Amino acid sequence: MTRRMGAAVAVIVCATQGAALRGDEAQDARIRALADQVQQLVERVRQLEQRVLPRPASLRQRFEARVAQDLATYSQPERQEIESLYQDRKT
Repeated sequence: MTRRMGAAVAVIVCATQGAALRGDEAQDARIRALADQVQQLVERVRQLEQRVLPRPASLRQRFEARVAQDLATYSQPERQEIESLYQDRKT
């Protein structure tokens, strides 16, 4: 009977270790999946930053182009009158 108990204990130990190893493999797979998700998110953030960050520079260029156009189109007194009308409308 002792021999059978020893064999049963050996089977239980092997089964437990196998389950632990399968658990480690599952955890490793989960960690790899999470690492892949993090990498994908990092790439998406990088792409979004490239789209968003240059925008103020392009807005500034558009503003400066419009100012240059207004300077060429309107005289100083006309620009002052336009600004005065704009300020009156804001208040």
